[in-house]
Amino acid sequence: MPSSKNKRTVMKITLLTTNTPHHLYFAQRIHAAFPLTAILLEEKHELQNQSPFMKDCTAYERSQLPNTRNMNSLTRIMGYPSVNDSLCVAFLQEMQPDVLIVFGTGKLHPPIIATATQACLNLHGGNPEHYRGLDSHLWTIYHNDFANLVTTLHHIDETLDTGDIVMQTKLRCQRGLQLHELRLFNTQACVNLVLLTLTSLKKLLWMPSRPQTQKGRYYGTFPPALLDSCITKFSKYTANL
Repeated sequence: MPSSKNKRTVMKITLLTTNTPHHLYFAQRIHAAFPLTAILLEEKHELQNQSPFMKDCTAYERSQLPNTRNMNSLTRIMGYPSVNDSLCVAFLQEMQPDVLIVFGTGKLHPPIIATATQACLNLHGGNPEHYRGLDSHLWTIYHNDFANLVTTLHHIDETLDTGDIVMQTKLRCQRGLQLHELRLFNTQACVNLVLLTLTSLKKLLWMPSRPQTQKGRYYGTFPPALLDSCITKFSKYTANL
C-alpha cells in the first residue's frame, strides 16, 4: 500500500502578488520549479504604490527583465481589486491550495488565510522583529541599521508581520548597488527562500519555523521627504563594501 508521503507528489501552490516586473519575475522562477496552480493579482495595492521612486524601480526592473510582460502562458492568472475581495475568497475556498505565497499585497483577512490547507506564507522585505509594516528596507536604511537589512519568509497570522519565521537571509549587497536596484536584488533572495522552503515541504513534508522573539515596531509608508537621505546612506554603505 503506498505511503502517504508517496501519495503527495504535487502541491497546489497559489501566489498572491501584483502586476509588477519583479513580482512577475518571481512568479516565473517559482513556477519553473514548482508549477503554480494560479496567480492572483491585487490591482488596488499596485495602484497605491506609484511614487516617483517606485516608478524608477519599475523602470530599472523592466530594463533588466524583458520577459515578464506576457505571463498568461504560465498558469491561470486572475485580477481582483483586493485579495480580500469576496470573489477572490470564493475562488480560493473552492481551490483549497496547499500553500499560499504572498508577495507584495495588502494585509490578508482571516477568510483568505484559512483557505490554505498547509501554510500561508508572506515574504517580508525586512526583519519583522524590528521593522513591521511598509517599506521596511527603506526604514532599515534610514536608521543606518544595515545589520537588519534582511528579507524574511514567515507564516501569516491575524496580526501584521508577527507569524513564525520560516526562513530569513541577510541581503549581501554588491559594491555600488543603488537604492532603486535593491528591490530586484531582494527579489532574488525571495526566490531562494521560497524554493528552499517548498523543496523541504515536498521532500520531507515539513518546513522549518521559529516564533518571533519580539514584536517589531510598525512603520507606515516611507515619507518622500526622507528619500534623498535614504539614497545617500545606501550609496555610502554599498560604496564601502
